[in-house]
Amino acid sequence: MKGTRPLTTDEIIAVSNQFDGTMVICGEKPACYGVRNRSLFLLGVSVGGRISELLALRIKDVWQNEQAVSDLLFEKGMVKGKETARMIPVNADGRQAITELIQWHKEQFGNLSPRRPLFPSRKHLRAISRVQAHRILEKAFQTAGLNGKLATHSMR
Repeated sequence: MKGTRPLTTDEIIAVSNQFDGTMVICGEKPACYGVRNRSLFLLGVSVGGRISELLALRIKDVWQNEQAVSDLLFEKGMVKGKETARMIPVNADGRQAITELIQWHKEQFGNLSPRRPLFPSRKHLRAISRVQAHRILEKAFQTAGLNGKLATHSMR
C-alpha cells in the first residue's frame, strides 16, 4: 500500500505480543483466535507476502510430511499479476508460527483438512477477508502504541 511504512525489529516484537486470546463462541464451541492472528502477522513478516497471498494459503501449502515447509510457494493464482509463481524461504520464526497455527487447527477442528484455509474465518468455510485482516493488524498496531501510516503492507 502506497505510503505505508515498514516495521522495525522492535516494533515487530511489540506487535507480536499484542495478540490476545479473546474467546469467541463459534457455533457451539468457544474458539480463541489469538494464535491465528499472531501467526498471520509473524508469517507475513517472515516471508514478506502480500496479504492476499497469505490469505489464499491452505494447510497443504505450509504443512507437509508432518512439519512446516522451509520454502513457501505462492502459486500463479495467488500472486499479483497472476503471471508467475514465487518461492520464498521461510525463516525459523515463520516455521514456528506455522507449527503453532497447525496445533491450533488440531485443537479447534480435531483434524487437519489439507484444503482448509490456513487463516479460517469464524465460519471455517473460507479464509478471513482482507478487510478483517486489516482490522486485526490495525488493532495490534494501536495496542502496541505504534504511530504512522501502518497497514497490512507494513509486514513486507
